[in-house]
Amino acid sequence: MTEATWTQRLFGGMRRTSEKLGENLGSLTSGGTTLDAQTLDDVEDALIASDLGPATAKVIRDRLADTKFERGVDAQGVRAVMADEIAQILRPVAKPLEIDAFPRPQVILVIGVNGSGKTTTIAKIAHYFLEQDYGVMLAAGDTFRAAAIGQLKVWAERLGVPIVSGPEGGDAAGIVFDAVKLATATGIDVLIVDPFVSSHGVSENNNGAIDAIAKKWARVGVQANCSIVLVHHTKKLNGGEATADAARGASALPNAARSVVALNRMSHEEATQWGIEGDDRRRYFRAYDDKNNRAPPASRSDWYQLVSVDLGNGPDGTGDNMQVVVPWSPPDAFTGVTTAHLIRVQDAVRGGSWRADPQSEDWVGIAVAEVLNLDVSDRRGTDAARIKQMLKLWGQTGVLKKETRRCDKTRRDKPFIVCGEAVQP
Repeated sequence: MTEATWTQRLFGGMRRTSEKLGENLGSLTSGGTTLDAQTLDDVEDALIASDLGPATAKVIRDRLADTKFERGVDAQGVRAVMADEIAQILRPVAKPLEIDAFPRPQVILVIGVNGSGKTTTIAKIAHYFLEQDYGVMLAAGDTFRAAAIGQLKVWAERLGVPIVSGPEGGDAAGIVFDAVKLATATGIDVLIVDPFVSSHGVSENNNGAIDAIAKKWARVGVQANCSIVLVHHTKKLNGGEATADAARGASALPNAARSVVALNRMSHEEATQWGIEGDDRRRYFRAYDDKNNRAPPASRSDWYQLVSVDLGNGPDGTGDNMQVVVPWSPPDAFTGVTTAHLIRVQDAVRGGSWRADPQSEDWVGIAVAEVLNLDVSDRRGTDAARIKQMLKLWGQTGVLKKETRRCDKTRRDKPFIVCGEAVQP
């Protein structure tokens, strides 16, 4: 018996998930079950047990609760609602990856601090080109770390693409040379080199030398008739943002690239703002094309999350786990906040003297927290961060205003928050 391919194992796991979903729903919704609270809870548990995830299961549960079934609900009805809801979830992210791979050569420079997901993103880019029927090859140029070589080999095996690599501590430039030679000989469309620094031996601070290297890569693209994707590191950022300008060494490389994709891990401040606890923030990162300094703020970047997927290819239904990247959207600070809440906030502001400074004992956020039943005892906590977002937007829309007046306690002029345009019910 021949060993199953990775693709066959993947689809086999999906098939088992589909069968498990049918079994879980069928046992709960046979014969037109009445949709009471207990049944909805049972359906939600069945969806979670069928690998849909807690967030998606809750959305489907809420949708079922709002849907009227004349003769009760059955498995087919749940599937119809589920299919429609999943389609709505996927529709906003069903956008083409805007990478103009051709005409050649195109250089895509991936920049990010260590551990931000550059190699995983390379795999996503490779998968994208494979879906466009282009031939892809990987080159493992980071010979300083055996783990880096191993990670890229795993991705190459899973994607079914060739990889050129060598032993730990080997000649990185020789590996890149062999990759270029092989890509040219075999007609590869896209060669992805991880990382760029391994492809040359010049000083990264020598702008002229780096420019010459970039031009050599462009000639490689022309001669091999392929697109070139290079992975580069940033300089030490000391907590700053990874941008095209933060690329390590000279500016010639970002200047030569047609696209510069910058990757940043979620910061402590972003994690606090969105309620991501502890080290879980390291599983989230954002990406944007920073060419020509078009970097958007974090709230408008494309966010992604690293999740572990059980392929279910083992004899007992479990098996290999694969870390994959999925789109992710930051939570909305105004979720659950109604016009009635805002009217109560305005009433509270009118009835007191509230400071704009979050560190003040009379901070206006305390009034908002009392209305929304939130906790701002920690002014750097998640609830406080959420309220700061609300106050910013309310200030921009004019429902709350900032004015400077004398503070009785300090006898100095301080910014206070007062009501603006009254909100109508």
